[in-house]
Amino acid sequence: MRIFILLIILLNCLILTSCSNEAIFFSKTNTTGNTMFNYLERSHTTSQDKWIFYVDYEKESGIYAQKKNSNYNKLLISEVDPGSPISVVGNGLYYVSNNKVMRYDLKTEETIVVINEPVFYFIVVKDIIYYIPNEEDRQLYSIKTNGTDNQILVSNLHYSSYFVYDKGKIFYVDIKSRFVSLSLENFESKIISENVSPIFHIMNNKFIFSLTEGIRLLDIESNNWTTIIPRENLRKIVRFDEDTIIYSTFVDENQSLLLDTTQKYKISTNTLTDTDLDILNIYHVNVIDGIHYYYSGSPRNIKREIY
Repeated sequence: MRIFILLIILLNCLILTSCSNEAIFFSKTNTTGNTMFNYLERSHTTSQDKWIFYVDYEKESGIYAQKKNSNYNKLLISEVDPGSPISVVGNGLYYVSNNKVMRYDLKTEETIVVINEPVFYFIVVKDIIYYIPNEEDRQLYSIKTNGTDNQILVSNLHYSSYFVYDKGKIFYVDIKSRFVSLSLENFESKIISENVSPIFHIMNNKFIFSLTEGIRLLDIESNNWTTIIPRENLRKIVRFDEDTIIYSTFVDENQSLLLDTTQKYKISTNTLTDTDLDILNIYHVNVIDGIHYYYSGSPRNIKREIY
């Protein structure tokens, strides 16, 4: 009997050890390292196949892999810069450490430096990284994910401007406040609109801009502009998912700390409804399979939340 009990304990230990070191493998892989929605919201959470990858801003303890529909997770990388974005394409996990863009191989667990300088913003598409070195740099670069073939694609970016990748094109705002598309096939550029601000977001395949008239939506296929949220008494905006913007307004024109309303705007249906969601403490929503991952609280006391 004692031997039987010992065998059961040994078997359980072997099972637990196996589970705690579960290998990460994929039956299908990403083309881009994250969705554009998540990229424009710090890209702290991404996924590939049956795995979710996230940066723990709350404890600043590193990058984790978590199996979908499971509580199982494991630490992959501990040395990560605070606020680092992440991307996953194939076996490559891209992140920022010591002001450098790194590539961690999820299969071999080896790490290499891809970009040996600080980076303000980057996205990964197949085997290419598109990036802006810093907020004051007006140039957009590309580089292979093995660290070769570094080149300048755009040299006249608007100050502190993000760019968007969509269907083989880069969209950006130039120094003359023109909204421009750049084909990555023939590198021809096309001016889409003028007198715009830096890109606010891309949601539901439509571009969002924050202009003096309010938050405006541009459908580039029809070249149609729509003001979706007026500027009056606007306090805070949260891009909640691909189809939803939640915003709050002040109670009066003196910008009182008291809120008047919090409303939810749906892009696809052009509808506006009230919501009781407290967005004042919600930051950087990333969405994976319809689940919202975000951080709440103050910069010194942040908490990872799921909605």
